[in-house]
Amino acid sequence: MEIVILQGKTRRGKNRIREHGDRWTVEQNSESVMGLGGDPGLLLSVPKCECSTCEKWGPDWRWIRQTNDLDFEILRRETIGV
Repeated sequence: MEIVILQGKTRRGKNRIREHGDRWTVEQNSESVMGLGGDPGLLLSVPKCECSTCEKWGPDWRWIRQTNDLDFEILRRETIGV
């Protein structure tokens, strides 16, 4: 399992980090994501979150660009349990 440590760059990114934390699980790694203009991306999910949004709708997930994402900077990538 791969984990990324994120830092918010914009208000939107900082809000997501505040709500869900900075550690996200990589669910999928893709060379081309249509929603990101065809750029390489990572599909991330929140591993454990007890915020009201996650309790109501389920764990948050999102696609981010592997490099130069608008809202997030990837500080570190970690492989766990291998």
